[in-house]
Amino acid sequence: MPPSAPHQIDFIEEPQTFPYGEFFNKYLLTNSPCLFSAEFTQHWGSRKTWVTEENKPNWDHLLENFGNAIVPVANCNVKEYNANPKEQIPLCEFISYWRDYIEHNYHSPKGCLYLKDWHMSREFPKQNVYETPEYFTSDWLNEYWDSIDGDDYRFVYMGPKGSWRIPYQ
Repeated sequence: MPPSAPHQIDFIEEPQTFPYGEFFNKYLLTNSPCLFSAEFTQHWGSRKTWVTEENKPNWDHLLENFGNAIVPVANCNVKEYNANPKEQIPLCEFISYWRDYIEHNYHSPKGCLYLKDWHMSREFPKQNVYETPEYFTSDWLNEYWDSIDGDDYRFVYMGPKGSWRIPYQ
């Protein structure tokens, strides 16, 4: 039997030409990955206000609107029990770190830090950060948690170039 070809991930360019039924049958039912273009998120508030025209983080906006929020930050250079250890720090402190990290050619004695699993939507419900694309609106896990006023699985992740999370194993 010949070796199988590497799996290619489909790129979906335009939302208006991609009906939910096609997504459901081709990707959801088969548990196959696909990649959506930036067109799918063009109207999101975070796309409009969190980045500058140069596509860089809009530090001023983030600090003004969320600077005092306490956020979970993971250290990408340390692994504990199959995960990166996290600490809770103010967003303004994380942004200060991030800016210094960039200025020092992506090096810091603190290591490479990554903002991970921030329940931003829960903390700032009136902010127009994003809307769930129609392909993911049947979110039974979050619907359950919302109904009992419990946890949720809506997170914000951000960090400098080279940051990442340890995948679950």
